[in-house]
Amino acid sequence: VSSLAPSAELPQNAKCTSADEIARHCTTVVSRWQHFQRVMRAGFRLKSILTAEVYRKVLLLSPAERSRVTAGKLFNLVSSDTNTVGDFCAMAYGFMSAPLRIVITMVLLYRQLGLSAVVAIVCIGAAVPVNSRIVRAAAARLQQALRHTDTRAKLESELVGGIEVVKASTWEGPFYIRISAARAQELSVLYTVTLLQSLMGVLVNAIPTIIPVATFLAYLIIRREPLSAAQAFTALSLFNVLRFPLFQLPQIVTQATQAHVALGRLKDLLAASEVHAQPLPAAAAGSTSSVSKAADGGLELEAGGAAETQQGSADDEQQQQLKPPPAICVRGDFSWAPDKPPALTALSLSVPRGTFVAVVGPTGSGKTSLIAAMLGLLMGVSEDADQPQQRRQQQVQVHGSTAYVPQAPFILGGT
Repeated sequence: VSSLAPSAELPQNAKCTSADEIARHCTTVVSRWQHFQRVMRAGFRLKSILTAEVYRKVLLLSPAERSRVTAGKLFNLVSSDTNTVGDFCAMAYGFMSAPLRIVITMVLLYRQLGLSAVVAIVCIGAAVPVNSRIVRAAAARLQQALRHTDTRAKLESELVGGIEVVKASTWEGPFYIRISAARAQELSVLYTVTLLQSLMGVLVNAIPTIIPVATFLAYLIIRREPLSAAQAFTALSLFNVLRFPLFQLPQIVTQATQAHVALGRLKDLLAASEVHAQPLPAAAAGSTSSVSKAADGGLELEAGGAAETQQGSADDEQQQQLKPPPAICVRGDFSWAPDKPPALTALSLSVPRGTFVAVVGPTGSGKTSLIAAMLGLLMGVSEDADQPQQRRQQQVQVHGSTAYVPQAPFILGGT
């Protein structure tokens, strides 16, 4: 009673213990929040880098790869996949800390409870493969749901982009049916993903409660003696320490699986072939011959000027050199992709400066391919595989700058 009096002073060791506890708590709080601040900052930076790389890659994609990247897929890559990878940074440290905390806690439990602590190890070991199967199933369904999301976003983009034609042709009903069907497939798969994640959440919340009960029961059966209060409270404190890593580890595995799927989708885009935006060399002076043919022979074009001939006299050669260089000169065979046949063969086009040229032809005759070849977007077909870029620059030569006004919105790399 006298020790509880207001005038009584605390023992010196109690003051030191209290000061140590306050210092430890402050250090833990500061260190923990510094950790969270740094990992969140790293996640934001990684997300920004991936978003910038995706947009940069879209501007450099080759025509063959550009046709595979729909607006819906690009939207999901930027809005969903980059966020998934960035959010994983906040939990990546748990891959090292959670297993380490579990191992240390189990060693301390073994020192307190003896062989009965093996029951906790068995429960944890049995929960790991079950959670792994659930995580793999959820990841597979999630990847399937993302494919349905890409399909739905593509249909919605087509609807919004061609809304005038849709309204004029009264195609609202068919578009509504197609979008609703895609959304229904997406929701059905997402419902399965939600069920699997809920099942995993039930297991995660149940395991920290099941492990202490099973461990204490095993202690009573093995030791055949009552559990002391000191052992019980110490074990409960250790189980409380064990609760957070057991709850965190399945979340880390789930987040890692989602990040793996997102990285695979980003890798497919970032590893695609691209056309580097390099300035095309100026066309040589005096080149005026021009004949252009598509692979099917549908397009034949001549753009002002006579064919190149050998100049027999010095006067003719001097006069030829005084001619202004052509605005654009395109020669050779061009293809949309390396594994596809040339879309333009035996192309020889030279447009003089100051002329106005119109290319007219039926659908599929090669007009778009010709424009793409002038812009340097088509791949020059060459037998010399060692220097494809040099061959392409030799096939397309432009004097001055190029302006391009497409039918649909389009961004040309390097502009």
